[in-house]
Amino acid sequence: MTHPHNQTAQADPAALDTLLAGAAKTFAAHGSDIARSLANTLPETTICLSGKRSGQPCSAPDLSQIKAASNLGLIDHVKACNAMLHWRRPGYGTLPAHISGRIKVVEIVGPDGMIPHDTLRFGVLWQGPRHFYPQHSHAAEELYHILSGHAEWGQDDQPSVRRSKGQFVHHPPWMRHSIRTSDSPLIAVWGWTGDIASTRYRLTSPT
Repeated sequence: MTHPHNQTAQADPAALDTLLAGAAKTFAAHGSDIARSLANTLPETTICLSGKRSGQPCSAPDLSQIKAASNLGLIDHVKACNAMLHWRRPGYGTLPAHISGRIKVVEIVGPDGMIPHDTLRFGVLWQGPRHFYPQHSHAAEELYHILSGHAEWGQDDQPSVRRSKGQFVHHPPWMRHSIRTSDSPLIAVWGWTGDIASTRYRLTSPT
């Protein structure tokens, strides 16, 4: 399989399986209902690549400068799969190019994912340095786990809170949230459960 903007590696089911297992183990540490759903479902996901490329495709982010974990952590598994992932712009077509052009997302598992699934979405987010992902919301419940970098996360009308590598960020359905990075890119795995329809995504602040 090739990416429309650059040559990519053939998808390796074993590498993807390792990534899913690592993500499941990571989410299991959170203890919430959405975390349990992701932790229980991801390892049982059948690696049956759909070949689907949804949304606005973009080149893979450069992860070469991201420091690897000393004990082969989840960031290493993402780096190992990076060239084969189907990266696209975020927002399901609702974000203007000056915003979506510096954010990359891949849905690995889900209705629009590389691996089809009807009841959840799982993937990776990369957001460039000194960039703002404006306030948005969706019907799905969402859980992030930060693999690299840090950002100011806004939730509803509360003051923004700095979230860093190793932390979780949880969004109940329809919670408005935003992400502002500083001097380094943000990399995080994410999952959606509940009402995961892409049509139930809303941009809730001016751009």
